[in-house]
Amino acid sequence: MKRGHSSGSDRSTSPSPRKQRRLRESTPSRLNAAAQLTAPVLNRTDQTDPPVAPETSAKVTDHAEKPATMKPSKDEREAWYIGIDTRMDSMSLLIARSSTFLFQPFTNETKDEPENSPRKERKLKRIFTVGSHKITTIYDSKLRLKVQEILSDIKWQTIDVVRLGYDDDEPNNPPVILVTVDINDVDELISQEAVKKIHDLMVKFDLPDVHAEIKTGRLFEQARYDQDTLYPLELFRVPKMGASIGNANSNSAGSLCLYLKVDGINYALTCQHVATSSLAPFTSPDDPDIILQPARKDLRKYEIDQDDGIEEETPVCEEFQAEKKKEEENEMTLSRGRLEEGRQSQDKLDTCIANKSKMEDVRLPFGVLTHAPGISTHPLTNHKRDWALVKLNDERLQTLPLNILPPPHFLDEDKRIIMKVYGRKAGEKELKFSKPVTAVLPLKELQHVLKVSGPEDHQEKESLRVVKHGRTSGWTAGSLNEIRSDCCFDDRTTEYCVVNIPGMNRFSYHGDSGACVLNLEGKIVGMLHSGNGEKPPFGAEITYVTPMEWLLKDIKETLKTENVVIEKSEKGVGEKEVVIEKGEKGEKEV
Repeated sequence: MKRGHSSGSDRSTSPSPRKQRRLRESTPSRLNAAAQLTAPVLNRTDQTDPPVAPETSAKVTDHAEKPATMKPSKDEREAWYIGIDTRMDSMSLLIARSSTFLFQPFTNETKDEPENSPRKERKLKRIFTVGSHKITTIYDSKLRLKVQEILSDIKWQTIDVVRLGYDDDEPNNPPVILVTVDINDVDELISQEAVKKIHDLMVKFDLPDVHAEIKTGRLFEQARYDQDTLYPLELFRVPKMGASIGNANSNSAGSLCLYLKVDGINYALTCQHVATSSLAPFTSPDDPDIILQPARKDLRKYEIDQDDGIEEETPVCEEFQAEKKKEEENEMTLSRGRLEEGRQSQDKLDTCIANKSKMEDVRLPFGVLTHAPGISTHPLTNHKRDWALVKLNDERLQTLPLNILPPPHFLDEDKRIIMKVYGRKAGEKELKFSKPVTAVLPLKELQHVLKVSGPEDHQEKESLRVVKHGRTSGWTAGSLNEIRSDCCFDDRTTEYCVVNIPGMNRFSYHGDSGACVLNLEGKIVGMLHSGNGEKPPFGAEITYVTPMEWLLKDIKETLKTENVVIEKSEKGVGEKEVVIEKGEKGEKEV
């Protein structure tokens, strides 16, 4: 029977004030103290557990040990995750943790300052990829199902294996089994028992430095229209990768992943939950859903902005023109400041009029939804099936467009942080993404990269950097985690996840669903579909991605064809196309 979890912000309920208040208080729990974990026995991947290893003391930096407690203090509960979300009003709450070091929320330099001193500075916590830790070698085969078994009485949303700690102590931040639950589903006593059992399990497998934490948050799809701020809308008859896209009958908005050809027909790929609100399989009905680009509400907002600009500047420009006429008749003299002010108003008016005229190029439908598998769990790979094919409108797009990305808008400091993984600055031609995207990163290569924590030229075993361009946040960068996460939508799935890079923008926001994720060489890694965080409209703490190789294979199996291609040639030149992942030999030209 499906658990009562719902994905998507429109199906999530806000925490009740009473629940929020109770969790923020430090009074004894009112929950059933006799509650016990009664987990069913799952299929085991190993027959015997290894002998119990004595717990060695993990390296301690500025944390002192304290006696184990069954409950976090009020300050711990409210401030444990400061820094993961920079907005102070939307932090996740700590429900339980197995670690016992003292909580020291202030920097060493300011911790002795008076309580209300303006010089007292909070330490900022971050999430990092797990890297080359020993847990990466055994989690899938020996620990994943056991952790789920321990959590069987908890209505969890996600289970992520990441490093969690402070910027100034990044090398020493140990891995954490980070469990997210909805604030309305919290059971504090069972949670505390669960994190203790998870840590005991890690000790059995000689991983004493790996602890467990349970926090509040939500798992959500990234295509709901509650994100008013978005990457500046560009109106092109032929949109680029990451452009706004949506169903004509919905206010939802998501991102265009890429263009591809199936059996000679031109399509665009995005998420099913972007193209339709239906979770069911979808195949070419008599009355197909029309897909718009830009999404309906995005285009309407754009039009309103231009109309407002025209309405605001027209009388200003008329007044300025009247003043100029008087000056020509020697009735008055305009100052330099007034002349500049008038020119600026006229420029703004001209821009708004020109922008509105461009809307005619995108009023034609982008296409129609023709194929979607139904949102479900893939029976073999256990990933979330959430893709849709949009048949392109022949009047708007006569040929299959190349997969072109907009120019990146990374700042120099962003580039420095991104390229730190290679131990050098970005070269002149790097992070440009100016060429058409044609190649898919093979899954075997991706898995090898994750297994060794990065290519051979990576320094200090840092994780694989990835980038994306999406409808809401534009260009962002992140790190692909070495251990896949468990997610509980309506069913349980196992997903590749991207962790935000400290010091940079979040990797994804609402409206970025469907965005194409690439490595730094411009090869396609996968398609973004969901996120995990406390306040969904404002970005994800962790982002979930489906590998493109799995998506293309699923498309072939669903449509019963091997003829799936991504355009390589310049339009009209007649060069060869590339068939992506056709058979075990990889790419094959046709």
